[in-house]
Amino acid sequence: MGPATGVMSPRALAAAFVLFLALVAPTTAAAAVGKPNVAALQVALRARGLYVGTID
Repeated sequence: MGPATGVMSPRALAAAFVLFLALVAPTTAAAAVGKPNVAALQVALRARGLYVGTID
């Protein structure tokens, strides 16, 4: 967070996003087969531009 603004810097935000993807991507690929909740998550992430894979 910035010193007085309480807003994350672009670098910190990018690092958090990369960490998120590193943690989520392998688990969604392994657990994605036929689970409706996973497909719903993928649709929601794609709507926000955070998921570019195929929707299960």
